[in-house]
Amino acid sequence: MLDYQRLRSIVRKEFLQNLRDPQTLRMILAAPILQLIVLGYAVTNDPRNLRLGYLDLDRTQASREMVQSLEKMGTFVVHPVDSEKALVEDLDSGRSQITMQIPPGFERRLARGEASAVQVLTDGSETNTATLAVAYLAGTVGKYSGEVRAQWAERRGGSRAGISVYRQVWYNPALLSRNYILPGIVSLLITILASMLTVLSIAREREIGTLEQILVTPLTNWEFMAGKTAVPAMFACAMAVPVILVSVLWFRVPFQGSLLFLALAMVPFVLSSLGLGLLISTVSKTQRQAQMLNFFTNLPQTLLSGFIFPIATMPAWAQWISTIIPQRYFLEIVRGVYLKGSGIQYLWPQVTALCVLSGLLFLAGALSFHRRLD
Repeated sequence: MLDYQRLRSIVRKEFLQNLRDPQTLRMILAAPILQLIVLGYAVTNDPRNLRLGYLDLDRTQASREMVQSLEKMGTFVVHPVDSEKALVEDLDSGRSQITMQIPPGFERRLARGEASAVQVLTDGSETNTATLAVAYLAGTVGKYSGEVRAQWAERRGGSRAGISVYRQVWYNPALLSRNYILPGIVSLLITILASMLTVLSIAREREIGTLEQILVTPLTNWEFMAGKTAVPAMFACAMAVPVILVSVLWFRVPFQGSLLFLALAMVPFVLSSLGLGLLISTVSKTQRQAQMLNFFTNLPQTLLSGFIFPIATMPAWAQWISTIIPQRYFLEIVRGVYLKGSGIQYLWPQVTALCVLSGLLFLAGALSFHRRLD
């Protein structure tokens, strides 16, 4: 049975201790917003200003118009080269990230409705950039090729029947990676802050020798843990508010769902991070050791949660491990709420999984801490 007067006393003590620690205050107030702004601009898969060198061996109106269509995209910074050797040298020196060679007879073959190959070379040392650059270039060239053939058919007084594809992208029509990544950063920052504050709080008491003084008070183990985790939970939830506001108001990430539902789903997610922090705190004798252990547990969580790499592309063993990572389920929730406007009717499996995992982690942390007191 919890004594709420004793619990209130330790919560008040934790608040005062955190508010009087400048390092903790900087981590709570400034670090999350700063990280969100930096990552919001830096972490993106949208290609911009890709250096493209081209060799035009056709020198016709069609080849020039195709190059102009690439310039108008805003994705490529286009510059001409004068030989095939120069194309290779551009890639070797890094002056070009992708090169294109337009063959002789390009316009003539297009006018006849024949295939006209365009040679593309790209720098594979940057795999993601190379893949996106080729995809963007191929799409633009293919679109222009279709326009030229249609114009040719119209001039000849006829038309060519073909298959037209109408593409419609839901939830993120512009395919902006920022809209996908920033909601994930919200979950990442909550994980880091909640677990770090819990880990440092108990490790600090042990390191400076005040843990024993607290434990000789009438506080029970459950009151002590509740008081220690209540303040990090409040700080983590409070930190989520400005982070969400910055992502929506500054970065213009659409928020389609219910803020209330997101806040309720955040509770078991924060509890899971607190439980992990309790587990780490039981095996850490110093704050430095606690920070290192926290880092080595948060890193695989992030990599296997689907924040960076899609879970479907992972090997089977990695997908199995991801099923016991709370961050995976909260990522699905926060992205669903942000972009799709999904609610409990669609996301109840993720909420259920979060509740189960948070309960198990918190119980494991509590029992582990209790064993160290015996």
